[in-house]
Amino acid sequence: MTLTPVLMQQYTSSKDSSGERRKKNVTTSTLELTSNLLLSDCAENGFLHHDVLLRKSGMKLVDFVCFEASVSRLKATDRNGVIAELVDAISKAGRLSEDDKDKIAKAIIRRENEASTGLGKGVAVPHVKHAAVTAPVAAVGLSNEGIDFKALDKQPVYSVMLLISPVNNPEAHLGAMECLFGHLQNDKFRSFLRQANTKDHIEDLLREADENPSL
Repeated sequence: MTLTPVLMQQYTSSKDSSGERRKKNVTTSTLELTSNLLLSDCAENGFLHHDVLLRKSGMKLVDFVCFEASVSRLKATDRNGVIAELVDAISKAGRLSEDDKDKIAKAIIRRENEASTGLGKGVAVPHVKHAAVTAPVAAVGLSNEGIDFKALDKQPVYSVMLLISPVNNPEAHLGAMECLFGHLQNDKFRSFLRQANTKDHIEDLLREADENPSL
């Protein structure tokens, strides 16, 4: 597993700071680095065992997934459109202001342009940290046709779990990422998620997965 130039730059910059701020930035960058390396490891080397990540996470899907923002049949047919549609759904659910949604969607798209979050096996986890939220919030979107996320396996993405995390709480961001990855590594969970055809079905599945991660 290798560090991308972007990650190396983030880590080096944190070491160049001084005093108290240096210590805080090193901690933040290390957690960011862990999160990105976790994503890279899942994509490049195959999924880690889901039980391991779920034990590490300490979070449940119900802690941060906004069920009101679930989209069981995405209207968008391209990556950027899907990201905008899910961010808009989170805004309409009252978890983001109307003024912030366009900025957040653009920030997630910039992040995707740096490195795709298409993990393979039909799933993607676009994510960003933004000052507009004070706690992690996620939305689930499903596509029948499949979306080109430039996934590593070059296959379409059918299940998207979009995550927005606060800037000043990297531990919460990492915990949410580990929780998402932990479930998405489960073949049964991915299969059942793709078959969900209503918001209620998505919510029921995620709640059941929290109680029984092996389904």
